[in-house]
Amino acid sequence: MKNPTSKISTILISLVMALSACAPSSKRTINDGKGQQAITNNDDDADLPPEVEQDLVSTEDSIQKSIEEKGTKAEDYVIESQNIKNGDDIMYVGYTKLKNIKSIYNRNTKELEVSGLAEIMNADKKTLRASQKFQIKGIFNAEDSSFELRPVTEETDANAVQVRAVVDCRQNSLEGKTDCAHAVIDVILKHQANYYTEQLEATSLAKPKIIGGTDTQKKSAPNAPEVKIEITEPEIQNEVKNTPDQPAQPEQKKPVIDTNIIITPAASATTPAAPAKPKAVIDESKDGINEAALAEIAEGDDDSIAGRYEGKAALVKLVNLFLSPKDIAELDASDAKDKATAATKKDAHAITPEVKKDTRGRLMLTNQAVGSPDEGRLRNASFLKTHLDTYKLNDRIVMANTTSKNYYGTQEMMNVLEATGDKAFSYEQNKIYISRISAKNGGLLPPSKSHQNGMDADIGYPTVQGKISFPVVASGGSLQSSDFSAAKTLELFKFLFTQNVSPVDRLFVDQAIINKLCGVAKEQGKFRGSEKATFVRIFENIQHVEGHGNHYHLRLRCTPNQPDCRYKIYKKMNNCAAG
Repeated sequence: MKNPTSKISTILISLVMALSACAPSSKRTINDGKGQQAITNNDDDADLPPEVEQDLVSTEDSIQKSIEEKGTKAEDYVIESQNIKNGDDIMYVGYTKLKNIKSIYNRNTKELEVSGLAEIMNADKKTLRASQKFQIKGIFNAEDSSFELRPVTEETDANAVQVRAVVDCRQNSLEGKTDCAHAVIDVILKHQANYYTEQLEATSLAKPKIIGGTDTQKKSAPNAPEVKIEITEPEIQNEVKNTPDQPAQPEQKKPVIDTNIIITPAASATTPAAPAKPKAVIDESKDGINEAALAEIAEGDDDSIAGRYEGKAALVKLVNLFLSPKDIAELDASDAKDKATAATKKDAHAITPEVKKDTRGRLMLTNQAVGSPDEGRLRNASFLKTHLDTYKLNDRIVMANTTSKNYYGTQEMMNVLEATGDKAFSYEQNKIYISRISAKNGGLLPPSKSHQNGMDADIGYPTVQGKISFPVVASGGSLQSSDFSAAKTLELFKFLFTQNVSPVDRLFVDQAIINKLCGVAKEQGKFRGSEKATFVRIFENIQHVEGHGNHYHLRLRCTPNQPDCRYKIYKKMNNCAAG
């Protein structure tokens, strides 16, 4: 009698061989040393020519299109100045026109080439200041998702417009396979010592224009449209380092970047009225967490639109970016020597592009958030339980369900929750209770539409006694809880909007609670004196969204630490008129 195990093995081998014969495929991947997998060869794409021409779309045009599709106006939204600060320099946004742009990507050589005509406009946005045809290219390195594009031919006219670009390749799949078929390109122009920038996104290759290949492989694609950005900016003078006068405003992020996420605008909705009664009610008499009941309360739509990507334009060294080929060669030789010297030293805490130091001087992962909160995912996620155990924070931060897998996020989120827990602990040793953040790899987390990229967290409202974890504070448009502490909540919200760990983008709260907080703020004189600006900003960034009667929703803002993070643009709020 044959060995049954041997028989099973024979069957399995035969099955594998049969499947291989039907669908031959050999994919070889290498690890880039940062937890991501980079494509080195993929025979599934063997039927495609190596070069494809991509359509490029301006992210500013995408914003305007989303606004039009929602039937709203730009003035309905909080659209801050998009000028990007880079060290001591400012890169001006809104003064460029990129015409006849072509982007050609070679999957085999990993080379990306962009060409076209770059124009810089005067302050009136109508008259031409300078123009230059350009052809720039660079090669994607699997060890770094971003790279630079430089001129194909050497520049000879020092007074001409100089064109460069910083590219960020998008993640193509949850498996982490990466190439530059999808990318965000920050085109940077230099003229008379001033810098200008425009952000482009390589759109989906569902219908690419094929360069070369057989007739059956060729597909028609519309010519790349003129990319024209019309954003009102102050006047720029004609000479060196002319900075336009602008009204003082909070420093804006320097966006850019994506992964393979295709952002779709949120469904049109009117400003929400009083929320409907939640599907589930949590028993306030018990000091505990009913995760099942929490999960039944679906969060509503925040009615925002997708903005720009964070990117790395704010971090690129502009001086190096515009060096001549000779200077670059000398710099590369110097870098190689420095790296050889560094390799002889043992340093377990070397800072890499993916690891930096946080505000407490601790090492932290970066480049984790991908896309936006409602169209995104996570990579190399940080886990809240690990953070709590490592820094001994369990006395001030409580996970609603320790068996849940929905406590993954960016390291910035972990650090903000830690700081918030410390603040709450200062109130007679109160704790904060976290319901969820994101799944390990991000993505859709029902019943929420958001919580997809590790930048959102649900937190219970502070209580008078500090015991009830998730009190049902508001239901059916009115307050329900006598244990809810509006004073503590207001103080905690003030802390969140003024802490320097990582900036808060938005807080989603029930309207009845917002009304209560507004009344308390007025009673306490928060809109008078030195705190006025802070509390005006707080109430401009607290928004009613259904499903937040028993917890508030914290959303962090994209930062340079999260280059693949995409901004959200929100409607203007006026939640406390006296402010």
